[in-house]
Amino acid sequence: MDTPPNLPPGWASQWDSVQQRHVFIETATGRAQWEHPADYPAGPISPMDSHGQPTQPQLAHSKRRQYATGQTQAYYGAADPVALYPDSSAYPAAQPQSSGQLFTPGLTAPEQAGYQTQPQHQPAPYYGSADPVYPNGQYSQAAPPVAPGPPGMNQVVNQFNQMNLGQKPFSYQTVNLLAAAPDPRDLFRSPPEIRLPSNASFSNSPTINADPSYQRSTLNVVPTTSSLLNKSKIPFALILTPYRSLKEGDDPVPVVTDTVIARCRRCRTYINPYVQFIDGGSRWKCCMCSMANEVPQLFDWDQTRNVPGDRWSRAELNHSVVEFVAPTEYMVRPPQPPVYAFLIDVSHAAIQSGMVATATRTILESLDRIPNEKNRTKIAIIGFDVSLYFFSITPGSTETSMLVVSDLDDVFLPKPSDLLLNLTECREGIEALLGRLSDMFQDSTTVGSALGPALQGGFKLIQSIGGKLLVISSSLPTLGEGALKNREDPKILGTPKESSLLQPASPFYKTFAIECSRAQVSVDMFLFSATYTDVASLSCLPHYTSGQTYFYPAFNATRSEDALKFAHEFGTVLSSPICFEAVMRVRASKDLLAMPSVPIDQSYAIEVQIDDTITSSFVSRNLALPTTSNMTEIYSSVDEIALATLFANKAVERSISHRLEDARDAITNKLIEILTTYKGSMTAAGSGASAQLAVSENMKMFPLLCLGLLKHVAIRQSVQIPSDLRAYAGTLLTTLPSQLLIPYIHPTFYSLHNMPPEAGTIGDFGVILPAPLPLSSERLERHGLYLIEDGQNMFLWVGRDAVPQLVQDVFNLSSYDQLRGGKTTLPMLENPFSQRVNAIIAKIREMRRGPYWSHLYIVKEDTDPALRLWALSALIMDRSEQLPSYQQFLGQIKDKCQNYCLYGDCINIALHIPMDSHPGGHSKRRQYAAEQSQAYYGAPEVVPQFNDLSYGQPQPQSQFIDPSLQQPAFESQHQPQQVPYYQPGVDPSHVQPPNPTFYAQPTVGGPQMPNPNQLASGFSQMSLGQKFNFQTVNLLAQLPDPRDLFRPPPDIQLPPNSSVIQSPYINADPSYKRSTMNAIPTTSSLLNKSKIPLGLVMAPYRTVKEGDDPVPVVTDHVIARCRRCRSYINPYVQFVEDGNRWKCCMCGVVNDVPQLFDWDQENNTRADRWSRAELNHAVVEFTAPQEYMARPPQPPVYVFLIDVSHDAIQSGMTSIAAQTILESLDRIPNENSRTKVAVIGFDDSLYFFSLSPGLVDPPMMVVSDLEDVFLPAPNDILVNLTEARESFENLLRRFSKLFSDSARLGGAVGPALEAGFKLIQSLGGKLILLSSSFPTFGAGALKNREDSKILGTTKVKRLKNLSLSYQESSLLQPASPFYKTFAISCARAHVSVDMFLFSSAYTDIASLSCLPRYTAGQTYFYPAFNTVRSEDARKFAHEFSTILASPIAFETIMRIRATKGVRLSMFHGNFFISSSDLLTLPTLPVDHSYVIEVQIEETITSPFVLFQTALVITTCFGERRIRVVNLALPTTSNMSDMYASVDEIALASYFATKSVEKTLSHKLEDARETITNRLVEILSTYKNTMTSSAGGASSQLAICDNMKMFPLLCLGLLKHVAIRQSGQIPSDLRAYGQALLTTLPPQQLIPYIHPNLYSLHNMPPEAGTVGDYGVILPAPLPPTSEKLESYGLFLIEDSQNIFLWVGREAVPQLIQDVFNLPSSAQLHSGKATLPVLDNPFSIRVNAIIGKIREMRRGPYWQHVYIVKEDGEPALRLWALSSLIMDRIEQLPNYQQYLSQLREKVNGSS
Repeated sequence: MDTPPNLPPGWASQWDSVQQRHVFIETATGRAQWEHPADYPAGPISPMDSHGQPTQPQLAHSKRRQYATGQTQAYYGAADPVALYPDSSAYPAAQPQSSGQLFTPGLTAPEQAGYQTQPQHQPAPYYGSADPVYPNGQYSQAAPPVAPGPPGMNQVVNQFNQMNLGQKPFSYQTVNLLAAAPDPRDLFRSPPEIRLPSNASFSNSPTINADPSYQRSTLNVVPTTSSLLNKSKIPFALILTPYRSLKEGDDPVPVVTDTVIARCRRCRTYINPYVQFIDGGSRWKCCMCSMANEVPQLFDWDQTRNVPGDRWSRAELNHSVVEFVAPTEYMVRPPQPPVYAFLIDVSHAAIQSGMVATATRTILESLDRIPNEKNRTKIAIIGFDVSLYFFSITPGSTETSMLVVSDLDDVFLPKPSDLLLNLTECREGIEALLGRLSDMFQDSTTVGSALGPALQGGFKLIQSIGGKLLVISSSLPTLGEGALKNREDPKILGTPKESSLLQPASPFYKTFAIECSRAQVSVDMFLFSATYTDVASLSCLPHYTSGQTYFYPAFNATRSEDALKFAHEFGTVLSSPICFEAVMRVRASKDLLAMPSVPIDQSYAIEVQIDDTITSSFVSRNLALPTTSNMTEIYSSVDEIALATLFANKAVERSISHRLEDARDAITNKLIEILTTYKGSMTAAGSGASAQLAVSENMKMFPLLCLGLLKHVAIRQSVQIPSDLRAYAGTLLTTLPSQLLIPYIHPTFYSLHNMPPEAGTIGDFGVILPAPLPLSSERLERHGLYLIEDGQNMFLWVGRDAVPQLVQDVFNLSSYDQLRGGKTTLPMLENPFSQRVNAIIAKIREMRRGPYWSHLYIVKEDTDPALRLWALSALIMDRSEQLPSYQQFLGQIKDKCQNYCLYGDCINIALHIPMDSHPGGHSKRRQYAAEQSQAYYGAPEVVPQFNDLSYGQPQPQSQFIDPSLQQPAFESQHQPQQVPYYQPGVDPSHVQPPNPTFYAQPTVGGPQMPNPNQLASGFSQMSLGQKFNFQTVNLLAQLPDPRDLFRPPPDIQLPPNSSVIQSPYINADPSYKRSTMNAIPTTSSLLNKSKIPLGLVMAPYRTVKEGDDPVPVVTDHVIARCRRCRSYINPYVQFVEDGNRWKCCMCGVVNDVPQLFDWDQENNTRADRWSRAELNHAVVEFTAPQEYMARPPQPPVYVFLIDVSHDAIQSGMTSIAAQTILESLDRIPNENSRTKVAVIGFDDSLYFFSLSPGLVDPPMMVVSDLEDVFLPAPNDILVNLTEARESFENLLRRFSKLFSDSARLGGAVGPALEAGFKLIQSLGGKLILLSSSFPTFGAGALKNREDSKILGTTKVKRLKNLSLSYQESSLLQPASPFYKTFAISCARAHVSVDMFLFSSAYTDIASLSCLPRYTAGQTYFYPAFNTVRSEDARKFAHEFSTILASPIAFETIMRIRATKGVRLSMFHGNFFISSSDLLTLPTLPVDHSYVIEVQIEETITSPFVLFQTALVITTCFGERRIRVVNLALPTTSNMSDMYASVDEIALASYFATKSVEKTLSHKLEDARETITNRLVEILSTYKNTMTSSAGGASSQLAICDNMKMFPLLCLGLLKHVAIRQSGQIPSDLRAYGQALLTTLPPQQLIPYIHPNLYSLHNMPPEAGTVGDYGVILPAPLPPTSEKLESYGLFLIEDSQNIFLWVGREAVPQLIQDVFNLPSSAQLHSGKATLPVLDNPFSIRVNAIIGKIREMRRGPYWQHVYIVKEDGEPALRLWALSSLIMDRIEQLPNYQQYLSQLREKVNGSS
């Protein structure tokens, strides 16, 4: 024993043998302490300043670190933060004061000590950021021994206690919330002190009251009556974490091992420090029910040493938290061994995500940590997908037997033993099984989950013992009991019906959970599903079995951070010392809570009511609280942390039983009640109006906590939060202990770049943290580094102006640009700053008790909007979505408190602040898509735009932010700017680089000028920044300029943040897809009002020529599609949750990013996501995986059906067709030598050819039976091109000679088609029909029905005795149903038909064209074909060979999707509609056009609309691919924007298609009238809405500038051969013209209806020469004969033909140079091939013709016709009919047409 030190008078010392140190006792009072009394003054001394006033304690650091410009920044506008914050030195706890002694008459001085005010132990808060309660708090030293007080109670003292004379008054102070900014450090304060009466306990131990980490109350005094409690409006409740974890340095819970348990015989309360011993200590009086109970016989006996014990040292009398070793009477059965049954999902999704591998590895590595005292622990493993997999292991063996149970309706255990294994005995077998479990199911493709049966199997296995079921699932339960369906509907998210998604969908899980609870079985859930999981239903299992739920959305073990988080949490749960078979009762309650297991650090909230008036001076539940009848003390004792915890629990409960809106209203209304009552009872304002919002000082953070709750993902109003995330967040709110709950609703925010020098270093109590900042984006600086953490995630915010040294020191990167945002692991570098930052992160993770591991995300200020918004959503003091900022919230609360006081009723408020009422002064909300960017599961759709936190102090002017610049909302106009290390013209020695230590940026100059883009973006809603070029023109006053047809369509002005990548290729080129309007009206009424039809014009599979950008191909088989609308990922999606999920831009659903999306499979390295083709290109192709194939890709198949009749042979068609096929054999797609070919000839019979390999003379087989066509030799007719190449070539060389003497007339077209179909129907392919005969035999036989008398008329004609009416339109409809029926059969078998028709007489193209129309084929027409004319042979050979060599696609399906609110109503083109919106195209020809009509069904709220075309194709090279074409268009509610965005080219294409459709169902006259009437409607509406002539007559004809060519295009349609009124146009020409109108892409269609006219004789010198972009064309002239000159040479072309017009006075030299003839008299009109002569002019003219032919995409070859002005009249009239501005037959010229339109427009007005 040490020598006692010298003591001052009045003190004595005593040696403590246990602690091996002296304890010092004040002899006058009996007070004991460890500290030497000489070290402290005798009484409390307050330091004084020179004026005799108390001084404030001096902070350790008098100055802050300064920025380079000398602008000192202080935290909260005050001095330096306390260095060791948040440990006790930051907020020194009030030391027990030596108050005046209360003298009790009749007692000696030592006896007085037992009745004085108890020194209350106030530990540092449990949820403090340094976790100071245990390792750093006052418990780190043993409490001094205290002499027990006398067992008796003095009556006088009792009387004094009733007068509260023995209680220390509460510190009471009112604060005005509107004038004081919330200080986050206040959340680290201890709860209000519990001031018990002096005689409450016989022990002066500092541990006699429960630490707040175990149990705390919303009130630290208890009102004596229920009326007083109700009057205060403060709910009374307890917050318990009875089984919290113990960390290093924590005081262990004392354990009473002698099985002597003293309990009240009435209320069954356990003996505790607050009982009273009476009758000489032989009895004790219960502090709850006052019953006197016997002290147990062995209570004072030390059974270990078998000697009398010291009663006053018993743990249960000195500690509020204690454990007893229970005797056998507390056991229903002997303690069972710990049992862990692992139910592991082994479906395809689970295996591919790496979940199974990670889970089994974690179990394997945790086997030594799983509690296994005395080797009793048992383990079972059950796998499940659509079956159950049990594993049997024999002890001592490594062999495993897998037993499969597929009967899910009646689950049974396949083996009664060896399924539940003793961990120790079967250790080797368990390890072997875990090591290879993932590999056992590696090749599984099973989709689905039998979770319910797996639970039943696990329960049957352990129900007799009890234990824990650990469910590890990646799939929504779909099979057996508990099967669920995806019930999430985005339409009800954010609506009152949303709460239904938070309720269980199936009663199975609750019923099963109750059954488990009764059998002492607990369930923990680890959920990994990448899609909807129904957490609301599954969480019933942990909820009713005292388990826990863990949720890992978009889990992928290839991301090491995902694997680390799960492994840490799962491993922690496995190693936790959990309790089994628990029951819990809180005395004063009649409820017994069954808990099969007790997880550590799980919280419980218990509401308390006061039934009777409380007469006791305190209430004890091992948390002893004094009673009071004073309202002031009630408010002063409120524990705002406990109150916020209760509010969180109640809000979640209400959201499940009521609407989410009700839960939010309940929080707000309850807060209003409290504040209103406080104002009315505790302030001078009473029930009157007040400019303040008052509350007690200890509750000043509570309104901000309420706002945090309202903005929490579990409760806040949003249409973007999936129900799974809400449900999981709800489970966390109701189970997290306060240490985790408070940062979960009020995240912690640290500034790292300028933290004090000691932050991140080791102090007396561990790592020192910097002081937290208020949760406002105003605190963010562009050069800074910040840490935001909410207990579940951490965000490292890096400002965009962060200096390179900071980035280098923290991330080991040379510059900010190299830094990538997202989930990461921070490197530990060899520099002090890196080590300090890592120490802070580690400290935060360490101090958050429980298993949770916080992900760390790097958030760059100017990139990844979704991640940035998620991080910003943690700053709850800012405005978020419809929820106000903190200052706005307080303003609303103040107004409601006034109303409450005035009207005596609580008014529900909706927390929505219209932007026009915002103090920032902006009258309208910006509608750009950046504000609707979604962060992780519904983080704010709107980037906070304003700085709302004025707190009664002037703030800098807020700056309007341009979301396109991805600037955060916290910028003000005074932002520090980075000084570069070198500036041109500046001496580098005069430029000071940023301080590498402080990472602070100096401010340069004065206020920065706002970015012009920001101003333009801000003005956009006021139409001041309108980007559409809107101009009205008068059509009557100007001649149309054909060059306007070559203008690009109006710019597509998307909101600047619409896409994730700023690539020039993110919108489809007009050659692929274009819209009639490049701004989509938001409502159907607006669209109807404009009279502009909305439609799409597409050529999704156009040719790619030299110089064109190729379509990028994604070859890694990673295809991301929306799980709801099935759209493909594209540049307009939004990535959320750190890029792990993406939000569909069409339906808004959030989807998981595929596992390998960021992986370069070729190089086996991580890939750059932002370089993926599908995110950078609007047009992209994917190599399709197996699931996109109904069957393996079939070989290309070509069956040639060749007419061999007399007409075909004589015209040379058969010969040139065979020759062209022969010459094209090397060009026909034949990848991997898979292509198959066949030839069938036909006239009035069918001719098949056996093409077995090696035949010199392939035999011909004739089939004359046309009624029942059969294949004479099915095996040798369709052959492999490569294998039978020689035979096929031999056949083609002599093919026409075989039939050269044929005199047969007519054609068996139908039977030939049937034969070809039978030949290839199992494979699919292409039938190529080459016919010169009218179908007259067999199926599909036709008759000549053309009558020249009805051409150009609408009269009725009767044929013979048939009562059938015919008019000209009837000739355009099929005469026989055979061709349509046959075509549909072909389409279903993936067979396409191309038609090459050569008949010199009537062919009935209207009937035959059904074949290409419904099979996605093409029609080619060669009237009067004869190979004697080389031009005919050349045209056919070019077009036919081009078709054969085209890289067509087979077995194609096409679907067009659009944003919600938009519907695709009609489809036009060559295809077969197999369902409402699925188009079947047996082959997909290049350069085919399709028109889709679009309707607006609902009001469009999105800032843009996306149209996505997806084609699933089989290429001719045998590869299955998916081509996706995206077109994004902005929305508008402005009529001028709509007109200014009209694409007249697309609109003309739409009109052409609709007019053809009209001719097939109505009269030709109706089609023409429809064109004119629709044009009149558009012009009239434009006049009435966009000009000053609305409602009256006008001499002008107005239209917007971008539509000024449209009336001329309409006139061209009216004069087109397919539609115009004429008695001279054969129906075949009309039908073919209509086929072209509906299939030509716009590049060919526009010149087809508006031919181009060029003057060649006087063209500029550069015309016809080669320029930068190829051959230069002369400027086109208006298509009118007024431009023709008698001496000139002109070229007219309509994409099908070229006319060279030669004036009758053309000079001989021109004729010589072009035609190599001396004069025009020797020039012959007609079809010709222009010679290429050795003179510049001839070369230039030929170059122009070659250029025109080249630029018309597609197979078409234009004939050149020489037209002499005074030559052949028919040819001359044909050429002049192309000049559509002239009068043609009865149709007016352009000026006349405009006058007619003006009259109709004025008439309609």
